[in-house]
Amino acid sequence: MKKIILISVLISTMLIMVISPNTANAVAFSPWVGMTGSGKVAITPTFYIPTSFDSVTLDIVGGYGISDNIDLQVNLSTITFSSSGVEWGGAWVMPRYDFGKLSILDYNIIALQLGYSSGFWGSIQYHTMLNILPSTIFIELNLSASLSSISSIIALVLKPLEFLSLYVEFDPSISYSGHLSHTVIPGIDINLGSGGEINLGYDLGSSQIVGWYSISF
Repeated sequence: MKKIILISVLISTMLIMVISPNTANAVAFSPWVGMTGSGKVAITPTFYIPTSFDSVTLDIVGGYGISDNIDLQVNLSTITFSSSGVEWGGAWVMPRYDFGKLSILDYNIIALQLGYSSGFWGSIQYHTMLNILPSTIFIELNLSASLSSISSIIALVLKPLEFLSLYVEFDPSISYSGHLSHTVIPGIDINLGSGGEINLGYDLGSSQIVGWYSISF
């Protein structure tokens, strides 16, 4: 019963956010919904390239599965390369715990993200996936609350083939001062099996190409 109440509160909060457009440094169809897997290591470099092609920002992200329902996600560094030089944008760690499957919710993951850039920051997150039509249509939901804002990653995903997913991602956020913003990212995801997974999207809000490559072993 406590688990059901917790999930209901989180989903209700997320639905309120969907009504309000918002912001965020969006990641195309976030790679860290499902757990990494016990004893597994995942490597997921994530990139952001503006259409001016005058810079590249790279998040060096990895994950380790401590157990089937506990893992640790780490961004070793955010680095921006441009004509003016190399800029360090920070780093973060994110331990996660999965409460398990509940009806059409494949995961119920609570996470604590702690990082440093120009100062220390943190957020509490909830990650899940709604299997509307198993293996064909699903919604990925990531909710994040920090001391300054509430944001989310909401992706509607269509999987026409076993290895191919097409998606439209809506990423709203709202600051506690009332500032609303959002971005939309259409994209494609290709599963290469043992060769990893490639994701590529286009952020309509910031006019940049975003994506990642992930492989686990």
